[in-house]
Amino acid sequence: MTYERLRATPVQWPAPAADGPDRNPVRYVNDGVSQTLLEREDGTRPRLAFPTASGRARFFARPHLPAAELPDDAYPFLLNTGRLQHQWHTLTRTGKVAKLAKLNPGPFVEIHPEDAAALGIAEGTAWRSPRGAGAPSCPPWSPTGSGPATASPRSTGTTCSAST
Repeated sequence: MTYERLRATPVQWPAPAADGPDRNPVRYVNDGVSQTLLEREDGTRPRLAFPTASGRARFFARPHLPAAELPDDAYPFLLNTGRLQHQWHTLTRTGKVAKLAKLNPGPFVEIHPEDAAALGIAEGTAWRSPRGAGAPSCPPWSPTGSGPATASPRSTGTTCSAST
């Protein structure tokens, strides 16, 4: 996988070969294509199977890790990523639909109207999170869906610039 390829087209995970197809077969269909065909001892073949000896999924519990940074007086915003309602599938299915792309033609930061007003941020002007390195700089948008003290960068296939 290369950045050049990802800039040219979305690629569905997993991409086992650098020059393989952009889309892969459904991974859990027990058809002998996306994985070895699973046949049970009684001769039945389940329609869906995970690539494990039993055909069942294995879940591994992960321990809770506290956040590396929390809001405080110096940095009162919680930076949260999010999805657009019409671009919910990481753009692999909806990213090339022109009608949907026109709804939000570029990246933006969703910020609560009260926070935007308190900071003197007008819609369409650049806003940079005060978090420092790696903080996005995007045009703000103030819908009613974002909670107070929350800033949510939203991507529409392009990215916000980041501070360094």
